[in-house]
Amino acid sequence: MEPKWWRQLEKNVQEKVADVNSPAVQRFIRESFKRNKFTSALMLFALLTPSAFLLSFYSSKFASVWENWRDPYELPPGFDPKTGQFVLDDAPKRRAELPQALVLKTVPGK
Repeated sequence: MEPKWWRQLEKNVQEKVADVNSPAVQRFIRESFKRNKFTSALMLFALLTPSAFLLSFYSSKFASVWENWRDPYELPPGFDPKTGQFVLDDAPKRRAELPQALVLKTVPGK
């Protein structure tokens, strides 16, 4: 024999399960679906707005970046990779001159 509290618990569970098919619960479920649709649409808008902004921004900058792009591995003009020497007389300097502010023995501001 089952205890009384167990039978009461089963009865309560059956009543709750039976209430799922009631019109009030069905109306609540339909309204929650409507809220979920609205929330989903709002989240979609929140995700698409920044992505559309970034896409338009970078696509407008693409042409200018493409025009100014330079291959970072391109050899300097007049450099012969076989000999390792510059062929042209107007070849760029091998070493860049440091600005005065970066030389260690100078005092900045003078």
